[in-house]
Amino acid sequence: MPEEFIEAAQDVSKAEIVDSDEEQGGKMEVGEGPLGVDVGTCRIVISQKKGRMVATRSQLNAFFSVPYFKFTQDILEKNQVKYFVNGNSLVIIGDGAEKLSVIFNAEIRRPMQEGLLNALEVEGQKVIQKILENLIERPETLGESVCISLPAVPAGWEARLLYHEAILKNYFMSLGYRVKTITEGLTVILTELAENYFSGIGISFGGGMCNVCFSYMSIPVLSFSIPK
Repeated sequence: MPEEFIEAAQDVSKAEIVDSDEEQGGKMEVGEGPLGVDVGTCRIVISQKKGRMVATRSQLNAFFSVPYFKFTQDILEKNQVKYFVNGNSLVIIGDGAEKLSVIFNAEIRRPMQEGLLNALEVEGQKVIQKILENLIERPETLGESVCISLPAVPAGWEARLLYHEAILKNYFMSLGYRVKTITEGLTVILTELAENYFSGIGISFGGGMCNVCFSYMSIPVLSFSIPK
């Protein structure tokens, strides 16, 4: 376990969490220290320490496509709905996708399945990248740190996890970040168990996967995930 992770965890565990999602339309303002990113099946969450608080922003990790019309595009622009053009389609992403899917009585599509990138969803990678572009800025200086939470390896899914990790790492490296990774279960322990010397069990219940970690003195003894 890198020493900087422990120092950051001890600091952040005492900070107040501030949800800034009501400030829709803006990106995460530059804060202090590394940027934290959780790309989950349900939502993508960004966090960063700012003074004595930890600010967070999030968007639904989903998309919904409608036929391209200039009139429709103008309305999306005026209402600050996040989207991108893909051929003859307007691809609405994030929270806006859910609202439109209800209006059209249709299901939203997900770039991820069971906690990992869905390789069968052709537009999945681009959707996640576009959502992230609306949540974060490029680093002010090259080499700033971003820490991504990853699932523990599900039994028999080693290749899928490597693919998932490689796609996310390559994206952030292309922006100029220095990428670090940590398992989801351990993030729970580092966040909540500073007073217990980071010893205990951390469980992360996600939209597509459940992650578990048993740690002693910040050392992960056992980590696993269940894709349910």
